[in-house]
Amino acid sequence: MDQYIKKNDINYISFIIGHPDDEIMFFNQVLLSLNNLNKQELLQIHVICLTNKDTIRHHELIKSCEQLLSNHLNILKVSAYDYKDSMTESWNEDDVSLTLKNIMNHVIPSRSLIITFDKYGISNHINHRTCYQLCKDNFKDSHVFALKTPSFALKYSSFFILLFTYFSSILYPSNEFNEIKFNNYSIRQWLHVVSVMCNCHKSQMVWYRWLWWIFNSLVWSCKLININETNIKHIKLKQK
Repeated sequence: MDQYIKKNDINYISFIIGHPDDEIMFFNQVLLSLNNLNKQELLQIHVICLTNKDTIRHHELIKSCEQLLSNHLNILKVSAYDYKDSMTESWNEDDVSLTLKNIMNHVIPSRSLIITFDKYGISNHINHRTCYQLCKDNFKDSHVFALKTPSFALKYSSFFILLFTYFSSILYPSNEFNEIKFNNYSIRQWLHVVSVMCNCHKSQMVWYRWLWWIFNSLVWSCKLININETNIKHIKLKQK
């Protein structure tokens, strides 16, 4: 990620998520990678949550982001909105699009990196899938990356995912224009992430969350995919 940000002169990074705790359950490796990034040119890291404004979960989100991005508190911004948190009801996409465009109206598109879910939304949640579609449709001039949904078997393979990614990297070398990979080989980092979840998202710590943290592979390995074909072509031309 560090190389991609430097090569493309990125100064604004935003995460567009559906719910408080998405940042820790799904994007923890990406956020921790940013936390270790030493880049003075970054102007802002903005976590944008589209539901649960002014709720307990909103405050939990802020605490979690502050712990995951503790080295960048001076440029961290966390926002939440009050679109409906639902497994079945769709948002008014025109309304949400307008909200997101207003948020981004001060940003230079070519220097902004937007991170969200892919079209499967990891858990197939309708709000996650809508985040993907909104970003894909509205930010064609920005660098837009989506968190790749692994297959069911890989998603619940825990740290064994690292064996798969190791052999895959040998057989199928990554494309630097299309994807950014994250691998965690540290049990300490796993403990840190679980600790942030337990301490910051107390309202969400029901029994089945523990099963997620034991078996999910995203805390060990994940991949961001570039979904903006325009920028892929532009980057290739720029770097020739």
